[in-house]
Amino acid sequence: MGTKRSEYNDPEKVAEAKKREEEERLQLLRDIREILELRSKGGIRFFRWLFSHSYLFTPLMTGNSQTFHREGKRELALFVLEHIVDSGPQFLADILIQLPELKEEE
Repeated sequence: MGTKRSEYNDPEKVAEAKKREEEERLQLLRDIREILELRSKGGIRFFRWLFSHSYLFTPLMTGNSQTFHREGKRELALFVLEHIVDSGPQFLADILIQLPELKEEE
């Protein structure tokens, strides 16, 4: 009697899943790069908005359960930030430093 392989322990299925996951990650990096290479004001504004509302650069501790809420927002922003840096470190500078004229428009 043979044992049935689930998709979790079938090496071929695991390899396929890893390949799909990597392809999706690379496509996401290309999409981020496309947004930021165009220097889209809307794209830059969106990322700035995300980072400013995620407690990325501010203290998290509130002394109550609000800390957990802030940590969740911060975790998402760090995930996005990691993908921006993987797309090209220069894009982070565009968002945070090099495009001050967007601040004036807001």
